Amino acid sequence: MIKLAGYSFSDPIIIASGGLPNVPDLVRRVCKEYRPSAITIKTVTFNPLAPHRAPTVIKVGDSCYINAIGMNNPGANIINEFRDIECPLIGSITGTDIDEIVKAAEIVEKRSIIIEINASSPNRPGMGMHLLDKLSDIVKNVASMVKNQYLLNYLQSLIL
Repeated sequence: MIKLAGYSFSDPIIIASGGLPNVPDLVRRVCKEYRPSAITIKTVTFNPLAPHRAPTVIKVGDSCYINAIGMNNPGANIINEFRDIECPLIGSITGTDIDEIVKAAEIVEKRSIIIEINASSPNRPGMGMHLLDKLSDIVKNVASMVKNQYLLNYLQSLIL
């Protein structure tokens, strides 16, 4: 048994963000067939975001590729289509500024047990790793708006 943010997971198998596209029927099927402890949705932004123009994958050597899809996603409201999924969902969010990330968190929190703030992806200028210097403020602002007490305590523990 593993505890995180007030939730108990039967094992450490959590599907990482980006492991599945944000397609509710596919997420539902993976949950039913494989029963992971949780599924992290592919990172979303407040508004939908189109992918980079091709090429998004290039070969740099034998069996070695680099991709830069560009954080494309249907927007945070996709979480509302994730009904009747028996696995706990972890919401993954990003944006270009604190306000946009907080707005995405407000939507994603409705169906998520934990919120992941994507501050590592280098795929889109102004997002992900480009926000690292603002990360403490982002976490404080997201923590100030969440209603889930376990999630609030978890986020606050990250900034204390």
